[in-house]
Amino acid sequence: MRAVISALLMLLCIAVVPQAASAAALSAQSIRPAPSAPSAPTGPTGPAAPRSPSAPQPTAGGARTADAAPAVPIAPMERDGVRMTITHMAPAAVTPDSTLTVKVTVTNTGEEPLERAAVQLGIKRPRLDDREDISRWAATDGLKDLGSAVALSPRSTIAPGKSAEFVVTARAADLGLGPSPDHWGARAVSLTLVTLGPADGSQASADAADGAGTSSAAAANDSTAITGPEAPNLLPLEGQKSVSAVRSFIVWQPQDAQDLPTTGVSTLVPVRSEVPAQAVTDPAGYAESLNSGTMKKQLEVARRPDADWLLDPSMLASVPVPQSLAEEPAASTAKKQKGGDEGTEGSASPSPSPSAQADDPAAAWASSEPWVADPTAAATASALTDAAEDRTVIAAPYGQFDPLAVDAKSRLAAAGSAETGRVLNARSVTPAGSTVRLAPGEASARHAQDAAGRGADIVLVPAESLGSTPEPQVTTSGYGRLDPAKGSGKRGPSVPLLAYDTRLSALSEADSSVTDPMLIRQQVLADTAVISGQSTNAPRHVLISPDPSATLDPTTMTAGMDALADAPWVEQRPTSDLVDAARSGSGTRSLWVDKGSQSLLWRGPSASLAPVAIGADGTLERPDSPADRPAVSGDVVTVSDAAVGQILPLRSMMKDQTRANPPLLTAFASTSPRAARDDALATALAERTVDFSSDFHKRVTVTMASSYNLASSSVGLPITIRNDFDTPVTVTPDLSVSKRIVRIQKEPGAVTIPPHSSVDVSVPIEAIANGTLDLDVTLVTPDGSKPFGTQSVEVHANPAWENRTTLIIVVGMAVLVVAGVIRAGRSGRSDARSPGVQTPETINEK
Repeated sequence: MRAVISALLMLLCIAVVPQAASAAALSAQSIRPAPSAPSAPTGPTGPAAPRSPSAPQPTAGGARTADAAPAVPIAPMERDGVRMTITHMAPAAVTPDSTLTVKVTVTNTGEEPLERAAVQLGIKRPRLDDREDISRWAATDGLKDLGSAVALSPRSTIAPGKSAEFVVTARAADLGLGPSPDHWGARAVSLTLVTLGPADGSQASADAADGAGTSSAAAANDSTAITGPEAPNLLPLEGQKSVSAVRSFIVWQPQDAQDLPTTGVSTLVPVRSEVPAQAVTDPAGYAESLNSGTMKKQLEVARRPDADWLLDPSMLASVPVPQSLAEEPAASTAKKQKGGDEGTEGSASPSPSPSAQADDPAAAWASSEPWVADPTAAATASALTDAAEDRTVIAAPYGQFDPLAVDAKSRLAAAGSAETGRVLNARSVTPAGSTVRLAPGEASARHAQDAAGRGADIVLVPAESLGSTPEPQVTTSGYGRLDPAKGSGKRGPSVPLLAYDTRLSALSEADSSVTDPMLIRQQVLADTAVISGQSTNAPRHVLISPDPSATLDPTTMTAGMDALADAPWVEQRPTSDLVDAARSGSGTRSLWVDKGSQSLLWRGPSASLAPVAIGADGTLERPDSPADRPAVSGDVVTVSDAAVGQILPLRSMMKDQTRANPPLLTAFASTSPRAARDDALATALAERTVDFSSDFHKRVTVTMASSYNLASSSVGLPITIRNDFDTPVTVTPDLSVSKRIVRIQKEPGAVTIPPHSSVDVSVPIEAIANGTLDLDVTLVTPDGSKPFGTQSVEVHANPAWENRTTLIIVVGMAVLVVAGVIRAGRSGRSDARSPGVQTPETINEK
């Protein structure tokens, strides 16, 4: 990777320094951030042509993520040749007059049939009062200690490779739970797959092998479900074998819902691109994901009324792409099926079209074709803007940029904050704050203060990092305040904190291909029931915030949010309430408060933050020291930071400044936490940013003659400025001379050049004395930068030629006049007259 980055550094330097300087060897140290952006020459000494990226293209499948397995340990769905999936479990709260219904799909992944299989419901009747007990039960694997059997489904034989659905029901009275309101709360349950031998010898096995299921005799004997007090007496039957089991939860609610204690809950859903900068690196894939892929499902979750947003502001930005890359995926697919872009169906040779550039995105970006807004991305940005009005929006770093990966005074840090404000203001979206999220293992006062010093006005931390223990007896509200002054010898400003619940947030990150979403749902119900039933009457408000850099599964997130919506002990509240409480530093630390008190229970100001980890048994632990935050290499940061310093001045000259959004997006994304876990992605994004910078510098050029001869004391010097962008640009030519033998009579003002056009500028210059000098021309952008460097031309000034020629002409004319006078004097004046002759007038008569 270092070799690739070194090559990028060399190319970036060539693009921004004069040709003579670019011949020298350059290192990463030579382009460290500086107060002013480096300049690049135009014309003959301009930047090198853009290259096709050599690094792998960043795609959804190319990124390495840290969330392949659920962060919260949950027993696997598949074991010993059997996969068990709960497809239905209701109601959310079991009341005395309700019936618990569970549907389980069992797939036989082994090589032998599962003879006369059934699903058995077991329950452990003691109430779960501690969140650790819930985590341990969910993480336990094996067939021991599954509780008392209370119900059995009808039986069915499952052939290898086949699946069957089992329905097990239990009346509330059959569960054996107490009717007192004090018995309210979560209970552990199990669903065990049990089998018996064939009902009539080998016939059932033969039928199963043929895919016929159970024999008629077996079906007649096994079609009745068994529930209630009889179940413990009938189970286990002789010859019955437990094959596999899943562990879950129910919530027992013997009293009316209005009598339940409640806990406020907010869910902060990440709204960001599935792959950083995918709108630029893979516009077709991005549009497809928005239309019918993962992002469509994720945004459907985000648009739920009970979802607040952790919003990447770049999702609202206009990111134009070359016209050939902005085609609708459906249209592109149809064209491929027809055999060409514009040809008829079955045509083997498509007619030439700009859309052919779509096969080579790098070539399309470097071509002269117009850039347009991708219709799908534009529609998504508009829809998100409208949906943002009805919820709390907290701004995440722009383009998934990681502020902690760069220096606080870098161009990237400053530009990230500026872009966030610019985009949100343009969309009239007012965020409740700007934040950086710390993962549980990264929590520390240093990281929180670093985030606050890089533009975050509130920092997201794990709630369990605030107290003296990660497993408090009472769960407090999801906010806090870091106040180092309260610690001995500590210094630093106070930092408002949003504190997400580590367990509930990790559950929302689970992958449905590994973890049963229904198990997630039931664990969320049980966990929140335990929180609401803890020994306090103080109001509490818990925050759920999944990791925005994780590959989030919409199915799992929907299951968890549906559980919260169905739970009568949960009250949906806006995240803005927590933001306000964190900033004001208000709340109560008393477990018991007067009735009607609105002060949230919190832990008070903290002098430090401690890291948190989830153990193998699902309980929370305290590591000895915080983990290092994943970060991209320093070379990638250096390249991207330098490129941003070059691109921002170029944007200021463009009438349509969205043309600079693609390279800015790739620069920010190259430092993202996702890129930090994927070297190929980081390198590809940095390389693409360098390509953009090189190409942009080539699109505005100055053309002059190889040299000029001034044979007059005053002349208009012609300069041609070319604009190859597809938007007008405005620059101001700045002229200077190496010798004071000429004077620029009037500095040219700002010049606007239409798209793909040239403008001639005449600069009036007065020659004062004879000599040769260098005339330097520099294009200045509206922000005062000089991103194109300086172009010089040799000028020969000879104003004396004009004076000598005039003198010669005047003297020559005087000589001619004098000569004429002298000649006239020598010839004298004649008085002779011609004799008069008189003749009669002739009259013609007719």
